[in-house]
Amino acid sequence: MGKNRGFTLIELMVTIAVFAIIAMMAAPSFRTMQINQKLKLSVMEMKTGIQQGRSRAILTRSPTVICPSTITKDSCGANITGYSSLSDKQKTDSVLLPKIDSLVSIKSGSDNNFLFNPQGITTNKTITLCGNNKSFAINVDGPGVITVTEGGAC
Repeated sequence: MGKNRGFTLIELMVTIAVFAIIAMMAAPSFRTMQINQKLKLSVMEMKTGIQQGRSRAILTRSPTVICPSTITKDSCGANITGYSSLSDKQKTDSVLLPKIDSLVSIKSGSDNNFLFNPQGITTNKTITLCGNNKSFAINVDGPGVITVTEGGAC
């Protein structure tokens, strides 16, 4: 008879055990990478939302406020004088809520809104988004220039 070729049950179990050990070592670093990616995505969403908010304020010639999605629309809109007396369309047009991932947090003590006047001007404010051992500070100065700086743990 010819020689059998293939794996024995023991060889197969050892191979599976080695793969399981490698997967367990890779899982934590994959999770860290995933959180860091969601942090970067949230920073880009916030930055884009601030740019859109400034443009909308100039185009509609009315105040526009931008808050992270962790804040409700009405709480964010309360930063605009006379928000409660606006029509539903005006309320919708005057508030932007960029999406912030649930794995990303906002540093306590950080600003949580950016209010642009009809000329697209705001006060100097900074919001810091945190995730895992990284943070990004998004600073908006008076004329609306946005700078993003990477920081350490929150």
